Amino acid sequence: MNKLKFIVVGFFVGLSLFLSQVNSAGLTYNYPLYPYSKDLSQTLTFKVMLRCALPDQISNLDMSLVANYLRQIDCITRGIPKIVVLGGFQQNGHDHTYPWWAPVDDSFTAPGRRKGKEALIWLMEEAKKYNTTCTFHVNPFDAYMDSEKWNFYEENDLLCRNTDGSLVKGDIWWDRQSYFVNMVNEWNAGVTKQRIDAFLNELPLVKETGVLYFDNLTQYPASPKQRVTRADQITAIKKAAEYLNVLKKRAARNDASYNAMKLSNATQNDVMDEYARELCGEYQRWVLMKRHKVSFKQRLAVGNPRAAENFDENKHYLRPISFNFLSQIDNAEEYGNNGY
Repeated sequence: MNKLKFIVVGFFVGLSLFLSQVNSAGLTYNYPLYPYSKDLSQTLTFKVMLRCALPDQISNLDMSLVANYLRQIDCITRGIPKIVVLGGFQQNGHDHTYPWWAPVDDSFTAPGRRKGKEALIWLMEEAKKYNTTCTFHVNPFDAYMDSEKWNFYEENDLLCRNTDGSLVKGDIWWDRQSYFVNMVNEWNAGVTKQRIDAFLNELPLVKETGVLYFDNLTQYPASPKQRVTRADQITAIKKAAEYLNVLKKRAARNDASYNAMKLSNATQNDVMDEYARELCGEYQRWVLMKRHKVSFKQRLAVGNPRAAENFDENKHYLRPISFNFLSQIDNAEEYGNNGY
């Protein structure tokens, strides 16, 4: 299969902006993975959950209704480019089937008596009418015992293990214990490519989006038994990103825009720009900017001049305290409202 160039939307990937390196596990990767195929600072990115993880949660199984949501959002946003991240697309719902990212859930419906994968593909095509392209929420690290691939991963030593040989546990999600993939072993065994290929064979239209949402990129679990460090895992996920990352030039408007996005080194502004792309829609931008007060003021003047005119350093680094909170306590005056 021809490798594909993707943005990995999620925390961290892309903050390593430097040149080719070799880590302790012997995996070579080439960075930076620039230019990106999409400038997310010019795109509205949001998430819609399809099938939820638990049966008592509200799911969106009728793709015609999801398409109607996208139509309404397009009307409100006056046709600006949009990317919708679809969660819960896999069989049995959100966070199921991991470590594998397929198959598509068979309970989806769409006009023309379409079901399952065909219904989801219908939605992806329909979304284009509303200036929206679809991508998906996947998780490269999590694994669950109820996955059809569990025995394969355990038998082939593709899961993280503690020094005593026991499996490294993650959190309990949706009443199910999660475990971690040893992505170094998975990559070296060629299984990472198999996982990506199976996903893209299932949903080839995602290639047109040029974006894939990688969840759980803040953990990078080590595997002491196999002498795989956190740094090794970081390198392995970058290798997976490289394998996906082939659409960048195709998405650039021309060679000039392609070259303009390249980086040979990284300044603080480059990193802040990267955060804007990687954490788009994650509601972390203000907190990040607050930590970098100099950048906050400078970038506000460039990115939002009208807001910069009214920026007050004495109060705008803080948020107002909720009126609902203040109205429920007897000593509200002790808290004040941070100058608002």
